[in-house]
Amino acid sequence: MAELSNNRNTVAKDESGCEWKLTHKIGEGGQGEVFGTDISGYLAKLVNFEDDKKLKNWSKRIRWAMRQDLGDLNLARPIAMLTEPKPGYIMEMMDELVPLRQILDASYEALLESQDFSVFRSTGGLQRRYQLLGKLARELAELHGRGIVYGDLSPDNVFVSSDPNFSELWLIDCDNLATNGVIDNQAVFTSDYGAPELVRCESGINSLTDSWGFAVIAFQLLTFMHPLKGEMVIEGDEVIEERALRGELPWIENPIDNSNAAASGKRGLFNVAMTKKLTSLFQQCFTEGLHEPAERPSMMEWAEAFEQASMATLNCKNEGCGQSFIYNRAHQCPFCDGVINPSAFLLLKHYYYTPEFEADDNEQQGNGWINSHSGIVITVDKPVSLKKLDPASALYHNSAPLCQLELTSNGLYIIPVEGQVVHLQRTSDSKTSSIQKRQLLKAESRSNARFALHLEDMSATHPVWIFNW
Repeated sequence: MAELSNNRNTVAKDESGCEWKLTHKIGEGGQGEVFGTDISGYLAKLVNFEDDKKLKNWSKRIRWAMRQDLGDLNLARPIAMLTEPKPGYIMEMMDELVPLRQILDASYEALLESQDFSVFRSTGGLQRRYQLLGKLARELAELHGRGIVYGDLSPDNVFVSSDPNFSELWLIDCDNLATNGVIDNQAVFTSDYGAPELVRCESGINSLTDSWGFAVIAFQLLTFMHPLKGEMVIEGDEVIEERALRGELPWIENPIDNSNAAASGKRGLFNVAMTKKLTSLFQQCFTEGLHEPAERPSMMEWAEAFEQASMATLNCKNEGCGQSFIYNRAHQCPFCDGVINPSAFLLLKHYYYTPEFEADDNEQQGNGWINSHSGIVITVDKPVSLKKLDPASALYHNSAPLCQLELTSNGLYIIPVEGQVVHLQRTSDSKTSSIQKRQLLKAESRSNARFALHLEDMSATHPVWIFNW
């Protein structure tokens, strides 16, 4: 039979006798190849197992995955087993997606050619990367919450929107889904993305090996660097690289051992792309978690950090730049040093307020304010929904919106959801007004006065967003 990768009209058959026309090869890995089909929303994977026992065990895993409750996840679920021309399965997945590997490779090649970071803009910028990584982390967290681990996590198995203006994300390749533990006494992983204990053959896959693979992908997507491949590894031989992947060398940002640090002048993007929280999580994963898997951050911790980072970005308006970057007090773009006009954005800080209560005789009464240390940056013509929970909380993603804010050239529109009343308070004199319908704070009234936007009943503990106008 002709090579499938060169045959655009190969017909595959499933167990019920249905035919699927394979149109083009999308990707390949150690176990097989993935093809598009002539039916929108469906892909086919054909596997290469010469060992009957391995094929039988693989088939059991796929049938097990087909029985799991995964319908609400962005996971390309197997729906039918293929028998011809090779064993495999049909999976569901939305159209117009490409492997994350494509973005990584394009970014790296562009960096080598031009020595600048313009490729960030063409692939969606930092903000899109934060959004994609937040969605990937949350999908994995949902999977882990059901007692299932993904297993072979790599940029080849993560598919994202081909259009950089969108951030859809799906996981494909359910071959290695499993409950925590060892699969057939042999863990399958992609080179560069396997946790050190997997490389050393000391562990099966589990949520902590997923966390490692995710962190490697995230670090590469943000910095163009592999966390374990510093100058020592890049300038060394295959033995040195193998030692690094086994966890025998420090990671490139180890705070007390720089023997494997990145070459001088090649870590600039680390500072540009990292929030304090992300820096802390990467240190936790690759320093403490290098040898102690239990020290690695959970997927929900990663999700919270990336979701908050995506809500704290600004877009540079300088011609020829257009990069997104993390808010800083100077409002300065780190890619071109341009300064953003303060009228183009609004910073909101999240608090909870508990009304003062009668204190016991031996108790000192507090002022009722709790700083969640979370924030959102609103930019012109990009509405933002405000919710009860703070952006750093695990449940924020699924919590209901209470109010919408729109920053325009006319000013700031405050729009409570139907049936909701919010309260706008000027902190200098505590003057408060109730808002039940769309209301505008005019642009010409902007004078850096401090306001508190109280959501929900002011007589009970409630969320408050603080901003200057």
